[in-house]
Amino acid sequence: MEVLYNSCRGGLKTITLDAVCKKIIDNDNEIADEDITVLYQIFDQTLFKALDLIDKECIELLTIANTDRTYFSVQGSNGFYTIYPHINFCECPVFKANVKKNQVGVICKHVLACHLAFVLKKYKTRTTSELVYTQS
Repeated sequence: MEVLYNSCRGGLKTITLDAVCKKIIDNDNEIADEDITVLYQIFDQTLFKALDLIDKECIELLTIANTDRTYFSVQGSNGFYTIYPHINFCECPVFKANVKKNQVGVICKHVLACHLAFVLKKYKTRTTSELVYTQS
């Protein structure tokens, strides 16, 4: 299984995230305490916000019927957000303000939650007949 996101272009932070995700996969989709420590050093409180989204089952992987196209729908505090595999982008206010404009941080909690939910295999699944934009 490939790591879902490997093109976030965040330099060392992204390389480290990819390495931790691969380690989680190799560890039977379980996250070790040391992985949490490493991720916390990179993402600070964003990590815990992402893990909270996973714990609350806010991540859904949608597959478009009769295709191999997939995307995530993430229920955030301000609505639903569409997250595409291999693309570091989210319409949430935090991403727009911090990541896109100021280039502070690498990813928002929604994108990070999708990374981690995918490798931890902790997401709901659904097939849809077409692309449904879930952004609020």
